[in-house]
Amino acid sequence: MKPKVRFENVSKNYSLYSKRSDKLMEMFFNKKRNDSFYALTDLSFEVYEGETIGIVGINGSGKSTLSNLLAQVIPPTSGTIEMNGDPSLIAISAGLNNHLSGLENIEMKCLMHGLSKREIEELTPVIEDFADIGTFIKQPVKNYSSGMKARLGFAISVHTNPDILVVDEALSVGDQTFYQKCMEKINEFKKQGKTIFFISHSLSQMKSISDRIMWIHFGEIKDFGEANEIIGKYKGFIDWFNSLSKEEKNAYKKEMVRGQSRGPNRHRTRLNKKKKTKISLFFQVFLLSILLIGFGSLLFLNTYGTSAAELLNRFKDEVVATDDKDFASRSETVNSSQNEAVVPESKVEHVNQPGFVREKNIEAFRTEDMVEVVDTLKFADRVFIEERINDTFKVRLDNDTVYVKGGNVKVGGNNPSTMAKAEDFIPVYPKSVEAAYQYYLTFLNAKEEKIKDSLKNLTNEAVLNNGKKDLVYGYDNVVYHLNTEGTSESLTVKNLKPDVEKYSSIKQLATVSSKDQQVFYVEGASYDFLFDLNEKTVKIKSKKQNTNRVVQ
Repeated sequence: MKPKVRFENVSKNYSLYSKRSDKLMEMFFNKKRNDSFYALTDLSFEVYEGETIGIVGINGSGKSTLSNLLAQVIPPTSGTIEMNGDPSLIAISAGLNNHLSGLENIEMKCLMHGLSKREIEELTPVIEDFADIGTFIKQPVKNYSSGMKARLGFAISVHTNPDILVVDEALSVGDQTFYQKCMEKINEFKKQGKTIFFISHSLSQMKSISDRIMWIHFGEIKDFGEANEIIGKYKGFIDWFNSLSKEEKNAYKKEMVRGQSRGPNRHRTRLNKKKKTKISLFFQVFLLSILLIGFGSLLFLNTYGTSAAELLNRFKDEVVATDDKDFASRSETVNSSQNEAVVPESKVEHVNQPGFVREKNIEAFRTEDMVEVVDTLKFADRVFIEERINDTFKVRLDNDTVYVKGGNVKVGGNNPSTMAKAEDFIPVYPKSVEAAYQYYLTFLNAKEEKIKDSLKNLTNEAVLNNGKKDLVYGYDNVVYHLNTEGTSESLTVKNLKPDVEKYSSIKQLATVSSKDQQVFYVEGASYDFLFDLNEKTVKIKSKKQNTNRVVQ
């Protein structure tokens, strides 16, 4: 069977210049003024029709560079690439023009894929429905979120009927509903026998969709084979790498990057130096001659014939008219490849201390690149802070490791000299609760039936989307929050008194406060208290509930 995609000794090299003038100076003088960086080195593999290939590797390994080569966005520096079909790249905002609206981008991309006006008119409502971004389809793409860009890019690419689909982390920014829609489309392509390259940090996604997996490691193919086998090896490497100290990790990365700087012919150091010098000198003389002849011709034309400006305009028009159909995507994707080629050294600080979330509803991400949201943390949720990586915290919450922005988490917390008690807050309770607060507290951790039998004047009973329930006693300014088992896990006292002086003393008992000092968490001996001065409420939770989450 003939391969659908074939790479033979493919390498991609980038020249890294300190300043722009170095590139010009290198052309005229026989002196190297740049550093070379091999994003990929000597890649050779074959992929057949109908296969789905997963591509894994840590950040900076060359995955995005490989996706750009597969999509024919950038050419290889050396080697041979054979593609028996038309590829389509799906990456966040790849090929989208930020200054055009969503509808205009649909038309532009479809025209680039060779579709007629009639075909585009038929496809546009289908793409619009799949992307599901509402009225934003008429707005400039520069106003889109990363998720909206990914949705639009994916919708366009899968409806232009590509032979080879290259998906580069495009599913990491969508919600679960859109992800499911995308997976259904990918499975549909698999049944049609299309070839798919799937790049992701999610090993569960990779395992469920891939026939084979390629492990890219600092520009080289580390391993390529059956999905379960490669995932096992890759997990083993990740566990080993994470077990290293900070110094050992940095040393390992520097050694790998140093190897990428040497490239595939790292052992050929000074061969044919004299021959190179002669060729370079001849080239310089030849180039100078061409420039002099060209300059003289332009002067002649400017004086006796067509102006130089008119000639240049004609040349520019011809270049634009014959430009590649994927020109719009090249500038962004080449930049992304160059960004990947530079591996910045992260500043890692080991913290290993407990802490608290200090803002409402902060996003928690699966990985350090802060792309895939996996959870939402609430104010005063307890976390264990393992590391600070630049301005990001790596934290552990209920045995899960997530990443959050540094400003949203506080290391440690205040340690008041005395533990707060429920009676400390009697001056701010409403009159309906002031004399009977102990009675209301007895129904924490009680069943729904007991609360209803004991307390009268139930004014509302609200069932929430997550299956939980609120029992509202409006006349008493009390709300009980029940879990899915029908047990009260917290209660809220509403309409607190606006005693500013008293709140100042209460804040001194707070373990953690929000930045605006309007929300604060007080850890008590028997109960924990969450005050919200904006809402004039306090939420009370019993210490018997052993959880790091503050019931919001």
